[in-house]
Amino acid sequence: MNPTAPPGPPIAANVAKYYRARAKGFKTWIHTARPNSDYELVESWFDFWGIPLDGIETGKPLFYRYIDDRAINADREEGV
Repeated sequence: MNPTAPPGPPIAANVAKYYRARAKGFKTWIHTARPNSDYELVESWFDFWGIPLDGIETGKPLFYRYIDDRAINADREEGV
């Protein structure tokens, strides 16, 4: 997959979970492995779809493992 390819449309079920998280007071930062040169592309995508966010973090973290004790699995139906 080309990392600079334009993103597709949002996934409705995940957008609904996103809004539920915001309604509960969670901050919504987007973390993407896209390079920093794609920051404006990512930002404009959220603007285009009218999805509010608190911030964007670009670049792949240089960790051996990424452990999040409060992770939310987007594949789970119940989500937030």
